[in-house]
Amino acid sequence: MDNSGKTALSKAAGAGRKDAVQLLLAQSGLQKSNVNAKDANGWTPLLWAAQLGFGDVVELSLTSPNIEVNTRDWDGRTALFWAAEKGQEAVVEQLPAHRSTNINVEERHGRTVLSYAAAAGHEAIVRLLLAHKDISVDVKDGHGKTALAWATGKGHDAVAELLRFY
Repeated sequence: MDNSGKTALSKAAGAGRKDAVQLLLAQSGLQKSNVNAKDANGWTPLLWAAQLGFGDVVELSLTSPNIEVNTRDWDGRTALFWAAEKGQEAVVEQLPAHRSTNINVEERHGRTVLSYAAAAGHEAIVRLLLAHKDISVDVKDGHGKTALAWATGKGHDAVAELLRFY
């Protein structure tokens, strides 16, 4: 572990090193102790891989029986939040398919994954999220804004149109 709290697994995941992640996950006892280890910012190996778009590392991580996909960082965001905001379409396809992913989780200001994707103008990701049977579209955050309000306010007309007609 380095002085920022990053484990070898976090470093490998954040670098997209599937081979190293696979080796580290195979080590005896590592899955239980490090697969969900947080660094100083509350980032886990899964969160690093998800926000940087390393879909193969995310896929491998999701095979761990101990993976906690809804682990939150210091701001209350999960791996799905970061993947959606950063436009990581392949990862956004993978994470909601995991049995325990909460697609409607709210961060500390009450914003949802959908509101982050809408605010960033990621039309393909908004479509993926809207296709999920459990998605809640009209959730208001701490400022009273919905995903539609975020899309409209940021000038993302195509995303706003999707949300209006959902």
